[in-house]
Amino acid sequence: MILLVRLCLMRDQCVNFQTMSFTASGLASRIVSQMRTEAKTTALQCTEGFKTHSRATGFRGFLKLSVTVLGPNDVQQAHDLDAEYQKELVEEVGYGVDGMVKPNFTMKTTYLVIFVWEAEDLNIMEANLFSNTRIEAYVRVNFCGSQAITSVVCVRGRARLAPEFNEELWLPVTEPTETRRISVGLWNYSSHTRDRPIAHLYFDLDDIERSSKYISGSFLGGGLLEQNNYMGPRPRWYNLYGAPIRIQGKRGALQNRYGNEASTYRGRLLLSMELLARPPNEQRHKSMAHRRPFHFKPNTRLTSASAKYHLRALVVMGSEIPQFRSPAIGNCTKMRLVISIGNHTLTYAWEPNKRGVVMWNMLLTLKAIKLPVLVEEIPDVCLYLVRGPPKILTVCFSRIAAARLLREQFRAGPCWELLKPEPSRASQLGGAALKTNPGAVLLKLGFGLSEDALDPDFSWPEEELLRKAKDRVPFCLRVFIYQAKELPASDQTSLLDPYVKVRFCGKKEKTRVHAMTTAPLFYETLEFHEMLPLDVRFGPDIVVQVWDRDVFSSNTPRALLRFPLTKCHVLASEGSKIPSPSWENLTSIGAEPISSQILMSAALIRKRDLSERLGRSECIIPQMRQAWVEITCVGVRQLKAHRLRAPQEPCVRIDVPAPNDRGNCFRTQPSSVPSGRNANFLERKVMAIDMPENPLYAPNLDLRVYDARVGISAGLHKRLLGASSIDLSSKLPWNSEAFVAPQTELFSGSDVWQQEKERNEESHLRTQSELLGSGLSQWTIKYPGDAGLQFRERLDSNHEDDYDEFECDVEHLELERHSPDALSSMPGDSGTGAFDPMILSGLPMIHEDVIFREKQIQFAEKFPLDEDITPFPEMINASSTSTEYSTLLGSQASYKLSELPISFPSQWAAAEYIEGREWWTKQGGRELENHLKTKPFETYKLFRGKFHPNASKSTLRCVGVFKGILRVLETNPSCEKEPFFPLQILSSAIYTVRLYIIRGSNLQPVNGNSADPYLRVKLGTDIQDSRSSHCTRTLKPEFYETFEFRTVIPGPSLLKVQVRDWNRFYPVHEIIGQTEIDLEDRWFHYGWQKLDRLKPIEIRSLHKDTSPIIQGQLHLWLEIRPEAEAHREPPVELHGPKKQKFELRIVCWKSRDVPFDMGDYFAEFWIGDSRKQKTDVHWRCRNGQASWNWRIKIPIELPLDSPEKGRLMLQLWDQDVIKWNEVIGDTQVDLYRWFLKAYHEQRVVNVFKEVKDAISRQQMKAAKKETYGRNIDSNEEGTEINETEVRTSPDTLENHHKAIEPDGDSKDARRHATQMARIEARSDSKDAAYFVKQLKEMVGLGEIDESAEWINITYHDRRRSRVLPRGSLALSIEILPEEEVELRPAGHGRTEPNANPYLPPTAGRFRFSYNPLALYSALLGPKIAFQVSIDIPSLS
Repeated sequence: MILLVRLCLMRDQCVNFQTMSFTASGLASRIVSQMRTEAKTTALQCTEGFKTHSRATGFRGFLKLSVTVLGPNDVQQAHDLDAEYQKELVEEVGYGVDGMVKPNFTMKTTYLVIFVWEAEDLNIMEANLFSNTRIEAYVRVNFCGSQAITSVVCVRGRARLAPEFNEELWLPVTEPTETRRISVGLWNYSSHTRDRPIAHLYFDLDDIERSSKYISGSFLGGGLLEQNNYMGPRPRWYNLYGAPIRIQGKRGALQNRYGNEASTYRGRLLLSMELLARPPNEQRHKSMAHRRPFHFKPNTRLTSASAKYHLRALVVMGSEIPQFRSPAIGNCTKMRLVISIGNHTLTYAWEPNKRGVVMWNMLLTLKAIKLPVLVEEIPDVCLYLVRGPPKILTVCFSRIAAARLLREQFRAGPCWELLKPEPSRASQLGGAALKTNPGAVLLKLGFGLSEDALDPDFSWPEEELLRKAKDRVPFCLRVFIYQAKELPASDQTSLLDPYVKVRFCGKKEKTRVHAMTTAPLFYETLEFHEMLPLDVRFGPDIVVQVWDRDVFSSNTPRALLRFPLTKCHVLASEGSKIPSPSWENLTSIGAEPISSQILMSAALIRKRDLSERLGRSECIIPQMRQAWVEITCVGVRQLKAHRLRAPQEPCVRIDVPAPNDRGNCFRTQPSSVPSGRNANFLERKVMAIDMPENPLYAPNLDLRVYDARVGISAGLHKRLLGASSIDLSSKLPWNSEAFVAPQTELFSGSDVWQQEKERNEESHLRTQSELLGSGLSQWTIKYPGDAGLQFRERLDSNHEDDYDEFECDVEHLELERHSPDALSSMPGDSGTGAFDPMILSGLPMIHEDVIFREKQIQFAEKFPLDEDITPFPEMINASSTSTEYSTLLGSQASYKLSELPISFPSQWAAAEYIEGREWWTKQGGRELENHLKTKPFETYKLFRGKFHPNASKSTLRCVGVFKGILRVLETNPSCEKEPFFPLQILSSAIYTVRLYIIRGSNLQPVNGNSADPYLRVKLGTDIQDSRSSHCTRTLKPEFYETFEFRTVIPGPSLLKVQVRDWNRFYPVHEIIGQTEIDLEDRWFHYGWQKLDRLKPIEIRSLHKDTSPIIQGQLHLWLEIRPEAEAHREPPVELHGPKKQKFELRIVCWKSRDVPFDMGDYFAEFWIGDSRKQKTDVHWRCRNGQASWNWRIKIPIELPLDSPEKGRLMLQLWDQDVIKWNEVIGDTQVDLYRWFLKAYHEQRVVNVFKEVKDAISRQQMKAAKKETYGRNIDSNEEGTEINETEVRTSPDTLENHHKAIEPDGDSKDARRHATQMARIEARSDSKDAAYFVKQLKEMVGLGEIDESAEWINITYHDRRRSRVLPRGSLALSIEILPEEEVELRPAGHGRTEPNANPYLPPTAGRFRFSYNPLALYSALLGPKIAFQVSIDIPSLS
């Protein structure tokens, strides 16, 4: 499984990142349950994976992530960043005056406190002439980039050392955090060399107990009793595992780092951990990791109690034990077994290793050993296989969890425990080879409490057990080997000469050799006559090995299977029925999983005497039936050169094997038309052959491609170019469970469609029955012409139903495509990647999802947000400015941008040639193969090379493909009236292929953060590229390229489209990614011919051989036309949206709420790659209220290359004369959608004014509805009208005059006169307020302009991990086309022409004064000036 993390863009910095890949195991289910492959914005924090400053922890900004978990045959989701960006902007709340809308989360600092008590059972780490035996131990904790270390404790002795630490390690944690792993390591300090790790433990942050209480101690003012009490969680012992004693350095580094793979018990460590949401006052100011001694007296009663246990072990034998050479002539190496639990061991006697079999038959017991009561604190039971003198070494080991043995107690039966090679001792150091079979040990283990061991119900009858293991009777073991498939290739030909070798009780038997195949048919019986125990549980395993015979070197083992004796059927007599076989999975010799399988079974027959002769076993060949194999050979494609020689005249040999060599084969004629690499055969062959009645025994068809032209002599050996093996079980028509009809092979990557088809099969059949019931016997839909290719309505009578189902399915899709309702009802892309959203909704909730939701509920209950007490009261949320903005007109309502009457375009320009071609992409489709679903031909990959379990060492690779149609029939196909696939359809003709490439998206740069992409298209030997018109410095290139080829179909059919990175100084331009389109699979496809002449646009993913990650996408469409038709219709001219010049005008008016008494402030602005521009400096600004009234003019060329280039970046700085300037705060304003609006409407766009006008219209609309409703209620109930509902506009006044006109009642007339007087008085006051406002604006003291808005700025304190508010800036933003720039001139800053809008003089600027106190106050600030005024008289 591969975990793909796409780092899209940084929110605070416009930075692009590449896609990275990681292996995923336990994280996969959690990521699927949380992320659902959606692009989300996450708080970026310092973790162990990011190399940051050593003192930097916690919040580091925002990162947009797209996480996809890919399983086998899954396809990575392609993100359309433009579309997602538009959707994100429309859905966000408010109108974005605070720039980019940040995620709404609350940052809170907690403390991870680890109490390190003591360690036990440690061994010495240093012993030499200059130092005594001792250990200098300390504990190191790492989490989220923070590290804390205890003091070094030195303990002298030789064994079972127990250092006491009694220290607390405090690590600050800024939540929320995505880091979960806590690393706790026990290390040995060395003054003259590197510190050496002893062992490591790993914990999950979610498993740590959370607490909101204070730690009791003297700093809380508690009493004496309270000070000496420990109030944290109960400490627990954790067992440590690592490399064998005295093995350090690289040999033991892996085991000492990861204890799960370690072999040796290294001691135990007493720890307790908790997360403090409310740390004590003494610790609140310490934001760095630190240690401190216990503030309480350690109490031994806190640790768990111990109990007495018994460990019993009956060791019977070892099988396939590694063999070593003994220095004594004629003697074999002796082996012994050691079983340990903690520091307690059982040692068995030395026994000889005879052909890999060691017999012990010994029962030993450890009695009354003291171990912890808690199951999780009991160490594992370890098995060690030790080779004999003179060199005594541990060569293999195995670890068994004590919890498993406790569940079984003493009732478990004997079982085989597989051994592992000791990683620190390779074969060069006297151990077992890491890639060989280390063997297994048969033993019976019992572990439990001593009181249970003494119970008669759990007693082991020693004599009876030993008798069962030792008493043996004669048996005949018969191993039935039927066949194997997908065996690993041993030669460079991708084939091998396999035979099966069976080992049992130190003896071996083997089958005959089959030449050059990976799917041999053996059908042989191998017999063993051995003395075996009556209880087969005490018997050895059957070891089945697949070997490859080599003529000029030694034979090599290729695969392995351990078949337990308990799976063998015990036959009553030799004439009993043979047990049915089953497919068993093989492993490599090193026990690594591979895809090979073997069909076999085994049986035991009791004998009276070992020398008794049994009759010959009956034949195991299954019942056969006559069948016909029809092979339509189209040709081979993309054959690669062999030994630097290109294929000349390839031919295909097809073998259909059968038992007893009664198979059949045929060979095609050599062909070099149209070329040796893409040869056409166009032959149809029918072979009569015997096939098994039971599909379980179906053979594999062997397909090999040779080069017939090798030299002058025809008798020379022909070169094998490639080989393939085809499983025929799915081709048998009598296989009702797994039969696959011809021409139903899916395109690669279209598994989703197959799953969807299976999921909707029931509803499809129901719909079809309804249509038939309504009288529609068939669908009569008229489609455009098929461009000269005719398909008959019925291809084969034998497959009439299959073809009808396929035809109806295609027509059904076409019916939906032409229906507008179908287009609107298509489900959108939910971001689930390889899975359809309907599939996800139908899946049951996995266990990890349930656990994760429960943990979230527990976290909410244990860790409520406390508003009264906060670890850092000054810490401000990154999204402190709410994204729900008020309407600026006195209302408390807020609006989404989509709710306002403002329309935004979705793209820069819609070309005419795109019309009618977007139906597939609007449905969420990507590659067109997902629409076509099936292939017209079956394609089988041809392989050459040698297989190795390690992919980096394997030379097995695909060297081409074979195209054809393979059928297995019950009747002779020669009797059919018409062939299944008429060969006359495949007549060669010349066609014109036109490829239209519009753009690329999400390209992954080869080097750096950008690329200069261009296109390179290859069809056969014809190559075209756009190197001369390459794009520059972009990952979203707009290509608008057309490529035209003339080709022969059938013939060279693979169209390769590459995106390369242009490099001026490097002759070979590196490939960014490529995609491939098979022209034959399209032209001869029934669905392709039914498409109209406007072929749809598809989005094809780019791939790279060296990476499983998608390297980007290409938007294109493909046309295939006969040559005569192509001459009549010229290719479509592609062109992109026209580049136009605009000007962005920003007016920076003033600032407010800057949290400094005095400063020299200026603001800096830039957008995309533009030059930074800044205002003038407001020297000695007081109270954070700077005044600039400064105009910034930035030229912009639209359309933009990417959405992130539409962000206006602004920063507030403090000017310093002596040292460097200091940034006060920054923010962003996203203008991408406003640029789109200005480009389409070709007018001036004033951002904030248009939003305010839209909100006003929205409010007036809502007020009219409310007033209308109240008028109705007033008329019905006789209530009066509220005066605040009356508008002050003339029309509104007139309407209200009519609405409240009295009807002769004097009281109503007086009420009407009073209301009108109030309205007129309010109108006069508004006129006066407007006059005062205009007067203030003329002198620069008024409110901000109506087109301006306050933009909040913040500052990220990296060191203290907090976000601080730093005031607001008043800005006006306007976008003008080039024509409007000339009609509405405006100068830079406050220079002439000072218009559009007029910028008044600044207010509050520094002015020179002859008054010294006023001058001091202006220069130094009022506080310092007041202090100076007091100090001067005192000095005099």
